[in-house]
Amino acid sequence: MNKGMRVLSSTPFVGRGRETEQISALFKHGATGHGSVCFITGEPGIGKSRLAEEALECAASSGFCILTGRCTTDRTATAFYPWTEIVDALVESVGSRAVAEWAGRYRGFLEGISPELESFAPHAGDRTPTTSSIQVTDSPQRQLVLGLKNLMENCTAG
Repeated sequence: MNKGMRVLSSTPFVGRGRETEQISALFKHGATGHGSVCFITGEPGIGKSRLAEEALECAASSGFCILTGRCTTDRTATAFYPWTEIVDALVESVGSRAVAEWAGRYRGFLEGISPELESFAPHAGDRTPTTSSIQVTDSPQRQLVLGLKNLMENCTAG
């Protein structure tokens, strides 16, 4: 179980048939090699967290790798804190070398949000480019988002 995941409630999960079917369809689509994103939004107290927990349990029991990140109201958290949690969990799961390779040319940008990835020490002859070898025509934030996209595409390719 990932850091930060809570144990599912022992109370029955009811009244979310449509949402459960939509999420289940995304998992089936994902199992064929096609990625999807699901945003669970709504007013406070309507069961978003419980729906997400049920979805994660369904995904985990189907063999999917589960990586989670949560937003926080803590003002000391960084802007990309949920992604820090996701990248760190991925490093914990497969190792920093694999994540660094998957990050490719964006590794230097991802190191800025992930203390776990910063600990990766390249071996002699490792030619993974860093931020100094990228011609930055976009903002650092855009490069970071592109790096996260690159990382997610590469880690799901195999």
